[in-house]
Amino acid sequence: MTSFFRIHSGGVVRNGFGALLVGPSGSGKSTLVLRLVTDGFSLLADDEVWVDPESLLLHSNPRYLLLKESAWDLFPAYREKFVEAKEKERLSWWLHSDDIRTGCRAAPTPLWGVICLKPP
Repeated sequence: MTSFFRIHSGGVVRNGFGALLVGPSGSGKSTLVLRLVTDGFSLLADDEVWVDPESLLLHSNPRYLLLKESAWDLFPAYREKFVEAKEKERLSWWLHSDDIRTGCRAAPTPLWGVICLKPP
């Protein structure tokens, strides 16, 4: 058994392949992940994806999604599901993946590509 390593990225799956969304905090990883999962992609994670170095498969992170205040108006359908997070610097909310779509978590998936997001 190998140890997984983490990549600071969002991750989604479509048609059996995973895409990593890489960028610094505030670049929109979580917002883009939530939009894509809302539109039918499967979820790996919004902030860190785990990789098996032997198989190179991407694995889902069980953590809730964390959305910052700037994304609030983009997702009115989820407002009643958001749980306020205790962030020191800004208002943000947790959202459970089952509140997006039951069963939207992805199975271990091969990597298709990496998308680099522009810093804020």
